[in-house]
Parts: sequence; C-alpha cells; structure tokens
Amino acid sequence: MIVRRNYPPAMARFLLRDYAFPDEVERVATQAEEDGWDGLMFQDSQNLTPDITVAMTLAARVTERLLVGTAVTNLVTRNPAVVASAFATIQHLSGGRALLGVARGDTALHLVGETAPTVDEFVTLLSRLRGYLAGEDVQVGTESSRLQWLPDATAPRCPSTSSAPDPATSRPPRRTATSSP
Repeated sequence: MIVRRNYPPAMARFLLRDYAFPDEVERVATQAEEDGWDGLMFQDSQNLTPDITVAMTLAARVTERLLVGTAVTNLVTRNPAVVASAFATIQHLSGGRALLGVARGDTALHLVGETAPTVDEFVTLLSRLRGYLAGEDVQVGTESSRLQWLPDATAPRCPSTSSAPDPATSRPPRRTATSSP
C-alpha cells in the first residue's frame, strides 16, 4: 500500500544531509529517524559520493516515516527519464517518502568535463522530468517517450523541488519551483 504524506506548505521540515557510504546508510537512517529528523537527504556528485539511489533505497527499507531524497541531483549526468524511473521506484518502495531535489549540477558536471545547462536548457530538462513523473508522454527530439511501467494514476507522485542560479551574476537561485504532481 502506498501512503501519500501531505505536509502543509507552511510546516517546517527538518532534513539531515548526509554523505553516508552504503555500509553506513542503514545505521545513519535509523538513527536520524530515532532522533526525530523529518528526512535524510543525500548529495549526488558521482565523483565525490557513492550512488544516491542505492543509499536512498537502503534508508527507505530500514525506516518507517523518514523522508529520503536528494540534496541535489542533476539532469545532465542523470537523464530525466532515468531520474524519474529511479525516483518513482523509490517512491513506491518507501510508501510515498521520496523527495527529489534537482539543480543544474555545476560540481558534478565540472568533475567530468561537462558544463551546466543554461537556465532555458534546465527548464526543458525539468519539464521532461516532471512529465515522466506524471506518467505523461514526453517529447524528446522526434520521439515520444514515457515511463510505461508507472503504477496507475492514483499512485502518489514523487514531490520535487528545483532551482537554477542566475548565470549572469552567479547569485543564488532566481527561479525556484516546487511540485507535487
């Protein structure tokens, strides 16, 4: 059974950010839940931390109420369809406790010789991600694509949050969006 957790927008949540290695994740998640944290967020930078989908799955399996998510991932080294499929899976396995944080991926991309997407490119990638998570057909080039395995439309969708920095000034985010499709 999948349970949707609806948090009022004004309700503060306290999320612990962690860089735990796979053999530490279960202990850290259990302790975070026992200590009263609302969630455990994993940093995604492929050259600096172990795979976050493994960590999130391990954390979800040993906890009952702890939210698990990314702080943050990107949609370049991780294709929007791949991210959507991974998070829909974790959302299902966790009983609706997955949180998806997405940003441009400056550090992760720099470490593999790639550049971060422009704000317009980021918006396009984010739109594709949200389409996939909503079970919609997503236009990619000349192809129509969707996650065919997603549960029926009554299943809770993975909430996501995103931000894109102002490229002209390197200031904090000028566009921020939150969605619970």
